[in-house]
Amino acid sequence: MFDLLKLKFKVIGIPGSMTKEFSGSSDLKQKQSQWRLAWFFLNRFLYALMRFKFCLKQCPVTDLEKEEMQKVPYASAVGSLMYAQVCTRPDLAFIIEVLGRYLSNPGMQHWKAVKRVMRYLKRTRDFVLTYQKSDNLEIVGYSDSDFAGCPDSRRSTPGYIFLLAGGAV
Repeated sequence: MFDLLKLKFKVIGIPGSMTKEFSGSSDLKQKQSQWRLAWFFLNRFLYALMRFKFCLKQCPVTDLEKEEMQKVPYASAVGSLMYAQVCTRPDLAFIIEVLGRYLSNPGMQHWKAVKRVMRYLKRTRDFVLTYQKSDNLEIVGYSDSDFAGCPDSRRSTPGYIFLLAGGAV
């Protein structure tokens, strides 16, 4: 049975593409433990970000605050995170969408959240998307939405994910 579990995948689209092959039961157990660890980090990361309620009240108002935030490379950092999210990290989609709302006038709370996302990426840099070999390619989709979650506009924020062969697409 474990001979059927040999998987091969290639990460493309980023510099330094790599190929890795899993084989045997020890690799499967290692893969399962990596998934548990990844879910632990993701849940801990999302729980920590739930403390931050982003709104326009956190944007700088005085000239001194605006001057101080001009020194912070907020737009560059969010752009880099967006590149990582589009190419390899779909788990960042929600928070990047929220942080992108404040590109024109970010506050210190927004910058703290960007730094937290960077720390999350540093801890989980070895986690990769994997796809399972399957005869039946079935697309599975999930969606969710909050009700009036944005405190500024009272709009709902939708979210969705589609899975193909066990991995997000």
